[in-house]
Amino acid sequence: FFQEFLCAELLALQSSEVILSFVSSNSQARILPGWVNTLTLLVSLLDKQSDQHTMFINWLIENDVEVMVKIEKEHLDIATRESIFKRIFNYYKELKIWMNSNKFSDRDLAYFAQSTETIQFTLKEAFDSSNLRVVRLNALHIIAGFDLTDFPNRSEARDGLLNLIEEFMNDPHFVFIVIRTIRDCGFHDRDTIIRIMEIAGNRNN
Repeated sequence: FFQEFLCAELLALQSSEVILSFVSSNSQARILPGWVNTLTLLVSLLDKQSDQHTMFINWLIENDVEVMVKIEKEHLDIATRESIFKRIFNYYKELKIWMNSNKFSDRDLAYFAQSTETIQFTLKEAFDSSNLRVVRLNALHIIAGFDLTDFPNRSEARDGLLNLIEEFMNDPHFVFIVIRTIRDCGFHDRDTIIRIMEIAGNRNN
């Protein structure tokens, strides 16, 4: 850790061009794996108001946006984190594939982008019946990592998740993911459990 911190301090004194020549690959615009930890320390050291910080962040967003999830969220404003989140989510949505990255987990992404706007966006993606199954499952995996304690539309979120159980009752795996999401979001109240049992009961009948 000390070596990485020392490298970050030295790089913070350099221009953006010099920084990128050290931490990125010459063959492709990506951060070298061995430099990711140094990168996260570097961002914390740069003056947020400096052109250097702005240029470096913009380069990361355009070229290696997923690595930014490793940056402590306190060092990026909420609008930037929301934009990064949507960019990542929509990338996988457009490719119609599972969200699977070696740079972050679903919970990492949820923690990084936690905000009312991001939660609302992700719930909408999960509830949108026009989305592909994989897109809706990607959204559910992320929702499970959000803290909904202070989310203003908490009851609507719970009701939407319960409705998904009814919609996908013939898809056991999907229903399992929804119920796990309900649990992870903290909906442990008696009414929620009764509602789940009623839905399952109606199906059995």
